[in-house]
Amino acid sequence: MDNETNPQKGLGCFPYIIACLSFIPLLGVPVGIIMIIYGLIKWSQSGGKLALIGLGGICFTIVLYGTLFYNLFKKDGGMFEDLKTQMAQSNLLLAIKELEYYKVQHGSYPEKLSELRQGKPTINQPLLREPYFEFGNMDLPYFCYELINEGNNYYLYSRGPDQIKDTTDDVFPLVSQGEAEKIGYRKKSINTQTQKIPESNPKTK
Repeated sequence: MDNETNPQKGLGCFPYIIACLSFIPLLGVPVGIIMIIYGLIKWSQSGGKLALIGLGGICFTIVLYGTLFYNLFKKDGGMFEDLKTQMAQSNLLLAIKELEYYKVQHGSYPEKLSELRQGKPTINQPLLREPYFEFGNMDLPYFCYELINEGNNYYLYSRGPDQIKDTTDDVFPLVSQGEAEKIGYRKKSINTQTQKIPESNPKTK
């Protein structure tokens, strides 16, 4: 008779304690799903509160990992962007060594970076390519490479996080002036007054 007059009796506090476990990031998602189902079954005994707590835990995980993903991969200046910049500087130094070795073997620098792999497949492709990538677009371009002074010297650098050539965030290998005088590498100066802006197509149909 008491159960009929008080339908909330018998649910207890234990299900609510379990439901709170749904707020544990990622691991709490299965708990949240179970609590939603259990809450719907026990709807007449205030099970809706359990369902809301479970749903809240799942949403918490989504928001937490979504924010983490954005800050690491998408946001300008994120931690992964710094790591990619360090990787670019390291790979550029390795590319310089390969370019100098190529010149010793062939008497001149290659016309393109891709030529370094000809006859030497041990050179990994990522070594010569930009480390800045976005999910869904893994077709990485080669580093910027340009022969100058009739092929006696060369520019070599990364487009940087914005992946636009000749802008202020371009990344250069850490080569001192004394070291640069002994090799063909020259640092390209970027004119900050004439930044290249991506062109938009004015023609519309």
